[in-house]
Amino acid sequence: MRPGSIFRIDIAVTGGQALPNVGCFPEVIPQERL
Repeated sequence: MRPGSIFRIDIAVTGGQALPNVGCFPEVIPQERL
């Protein structure tokens, strides 16, 4: 994992709809913080 790494998740809600989300880790401190 490096600063600037991007992740994507899909949240499933009632009714089968999926809500896509994209995020970024602006700071990464090993063994401490994402």
